[in-house]
Amino acid sequence: MFLKILTPHATGASLLRTIVLSVALGAVAVGASGCGSRIATRGNEVSTEQISTLEVGSHDRQQIFSMFGSPSSTSSFGDETWYYIFEKDESVAFLEPEVKERTVLALQFDDGGKLANIKTTGLDGAQKVTPVERKTATAGNKLSFIEQMIANIGRFGK
Repeated sequence: MFLKILTPHATGASLLRTIVLSVALGAVAVGASGCGSRIATRGNEVSTEQISTLEVGSHDRQQIFSMFGSPSSTSSFGDETWYYIFEKDESVAFLEPEVKERTVLALQFDDGGKLANIKTTGLDGAQKVTPVERKTATAGNKLSFIEQMIANIGRFGK
């Protein structure tokens, strides 16, 4: 009776084929929707127009803080420098994100708190850093799985 409601000449094989095709198309549609790219932005975006308003010697820390907000980072050593770091990257599904845009604005202050130097670096000035693969050795003995199990007997009984 159910088959007659769907189509007058439907058979079990053609109904099964239709269901399988519908499920497969639905799975492809759901899978393809996850492959869209995502744009992620991080940090303080400072436009070139905002940077052009800065004047060495005339702006102090408080004025810059009110213009740009809190810096992304500050220098730990040497002259006081504020860094405003902005990055925009695009990722597709599970692939490694690709950096589309990066700007680093470094504002250096003198001892009186006035702006002494302005430096901007973009993605073209970035350097590739390769981490060292070494591992730091730890003190002590390396225990096997059996030794670890025996050492834990009685520890958690109370």
